[in-house]
Amino acid sequence: MIREAHPYGLGHSDMAQRYAIQSLAEAQAYLAHPVLAARLHECCDLLLGLETSSALEVFGTPDVIKLRSSMTLFAQASSAPGSVFDAVLQKYFGGAEGCADAGAAQVVGNGQPSHPSRRAMCKV
Repeated sequence: MIREAHPYGLGHSDMAQRYAIQSLAEAQAYLAHPVLAARLHECCDLLLGLETSSALEVFGTPDVIKLRSSMTLFAQASSAPGSVFDAVLQKYFGGAEGCADAGAAQVVGNGQPSHPSRRAMCKV
């Protein structure tokens, strides 16, 4: 069976496609939801509390890519710079939200960070 190219997100599985955030507006709605936003913030706080600054050590491959992409998307969807998502990006990727992240750029649609202050270089 030949599969068509996946239209959203980073994943190829049916589950990844089903739950992929498809737009910046959808990411903003996620952040406005009381339960989903609280759980996402809790996960970010846990990440920020870890001693390591290696996302690869915590998540492994390919999930490290998904972390960067989702944090980039949520940083752009949040109302202002300095969010918990920016903090995760800073800790684990050296502020990688400005790194032409393909997954987030696909959702946002323009490939550019929404705030000029989010144009840092990637930590390799």
